[in-house]
Amino acid sequence: MPIAEVDERLIHARTTMNRVALALLGDSRCTAQVMPTLNRLAGAPWAADVLRAVREGTHQPRRDLDRIIRDSGRLCDLILAIPSP
Repeated sequence: MPIAEVDERLIHARTTMNRVALALLGDSRCTAQVMPTLNRLAGAPWAADVLRAVREGTHQPRRDLDRIIRDSGRLCDLILAIPSP
């Protein structure tokens, strides 16, 4: 996919869920599939839990920052390991 098209899709993917859907599924509109897809890829619910915690943390303080930081790194590694189409 040309970089200009990637940039255009990112511009239109306004929310975190839209951006994660774009990264995981290639379609920013598939937000309902994000959490199940993350858990399936990770083989456990921690992946969706950390995305949920990151999203909630932008609106309210979190006490479990060490876990969120550790699991965010794991989530990034998981997403980066997905083969490109």
